[in-house]
Amino acid sequence: LYVLCSVVPEEAVNALFILTIKEAAKLIEGLTEYRIRQMVKSGQLPCFMAGKKYLIDEQALYKAVFGYVPEDVKSA
Repeated sequence: LYVLCSVVPEEAVNALFILTIKEAAKLIEGLTEYRIRQMVKSGQLPCFMAGKKYLIDEQALYKAVFGYVPEDVKSA
């Protein structure tokens, strides 16, 4: 039994962008699916799994790759 917690503010839920490995590779030029998968498996890139798919938070991706989250991504 899963219970949805109503403590999370609606703005936070709306601002959350979750990407698959393929989507993440398309988002950042020069970053391959293979490299993202390596980062996920080594723990450099935080993620969670839904079934067999790795899912990555967009802000976590930027932070892992660039060390910061660009302003346009924070406000999205």
